[in-house]
Amino acid sequence: MTGNSKPIFAVQNIVATARLADSFDIPRLMAFDPFRGLAKKGRQPWIGFRFGPSNRYVAIYPRGNVLVTGCRSLVEASKLLHSVRGLLASVVDLRSEPFQVVVQNIVATLDLKCTLKLEPLAAALSAQNYEYEPEQFPALILRFPDEQGVILIFSSGKLVFTGGRNLEQYSHLYVRIETILTEIGR
Repeated sequence: MTGNSKPIFAVQNIVATARLADSFDIPRLMAFDPFRGLAKKGRQPWIGFRFGPSNRYVAIYPRGNVLVTGCRSLVEASKLLHSVRGLLASVVDLRSEPFQVVVQNIVATLDLKCTLKLEPLAAALSAQNYEYEPEQFPALILRFPDEQGVILIFSSGKLVFTGGRNLEQYSHLYVRIETILTEIGR
């Protein structure tokens, strides 16, 4: 990648939520066939299960929220939430108004297609908020205090972005790390 090219992120996971009801009676839901035996009684206040053709994780919470994770796009997350809504509608009353899908986190990767020397990078980042302990974890973890999201930087040239809610946030992070990498000559 060059400083002028637009990064192409590979989305690995999206965590999204939607409020589908005012509340869910979890013990009551567990009495119905689709949910029977899904939650460990007394261990968690929600129902968690795998659902849909791609076997994505779904969690139903008592306050009326449903979480989906494992999706690779917002469209997939929205379709999954609509399917879960249909499943829930067969056993409980739901809000009649359309629901809003809220992205809580996106995990995306980017391959710089070059190897990186993390020690010089860590030295160049001395004024930044970073962690690098190669004996414990093989990546340098970088946080910019004024940006949402974290970058895990591996010596293989692979970057993992997490903690953001959209790819535009990661584009800002990428520009900042690309500038630093250019300054130190990678």
